[in-house]
Amino acid sequence: MRTGDFVFVPRDIPHRFRNIGETKGTILLTLEPGGLEIFFEELAAVSGPPDPAKVAPIFEKYGLELLRPPLGDE
Repeated sequence: MRTGDFVFVPRDIPHRFRNIGETKGTILLTLEPGGLEIFFEELAAVSGPPDPAKVAPIFEKYGLELLRPPLGDE
């Protein structure tokens, strides 16, 4: 993927993202219908390095599943 690329992910299709670059990445999401933005706000509030034990309860709260292992670590 390159800057400006677009991905459509239908509801209930398992998916995950990983930044493989050297610099911090940004993802712009459009959700339809709305409501899941609160999930991302809670996820963003978790401090420190990514820790599945810290974020798994947030995923569960919204009926989502944290997919493991991370991409590239399979």
